[in-house]
Amino acid sequence: MKVLYFLAMNFVTGNGQASQRERMIFNIQTSKNALFKYTELEDLEMIKKYFNEGHAIDDATPGLTPLFYASIMGKPKSVKLLLELGADFFIRNEHTVSPLLGACQRKHVEVVEVFEEFGLDLHHWRFNAKNGQTPFLEACKNGPVELVKPFIEHKNIDEDKLWACIQKASDKEVLKAARKNFNG
Repeated sequence: MKVLYFLAMNFVTGNGQASQRERMIFNIQTSKNALFKYTELEDLEMIKKYFNEGHAIDDATPGLTPLFYASIMGKPKSVKLLLELGADFFIRNEHTVSPLLGACQRKHVEVVEVFEEFGLDLHHWRFNAKNGQTPFLEACKNGPVELVKPFIEHKNIDEDKLWACIQKASDKEVLKAARKNFNG
């Protein structure tokens, strides 16, 4: 393996001295998890290149797709690009957690906003886990209010959902926002 690395470094720079970025790119390209690394780095150019080369967008361990990974890592630029490239936003991991639910569990406000801006129904049942966990209730439970607002302001909010949020809310601002919309 060291010989392969040395040969690759000579190929990359011609003198055996590779820059840190060149070494990183080589390591990523030789890894079968390249897309996950590009997603984590929010290297949009490399993500596009990866798919232009014919790789499948949702080709991964069931549910652990680049979109899921970007969502739980809090990488809104990667999430946006992957959605634009046609990633399956309803796909769930082995624990039946969707990318949107994973983002809510980790309080990634910007990622939730990307899902909303993409025009998705944030209350769609297919975002829910099989145990009944919903992204909205997870946002209510975990707060902050910025995480909950896209759900509360969404066109498909109803009194039952707001009431459930009021019951789950752990943050005073989330409770206020839910009560305000419940009453008004």
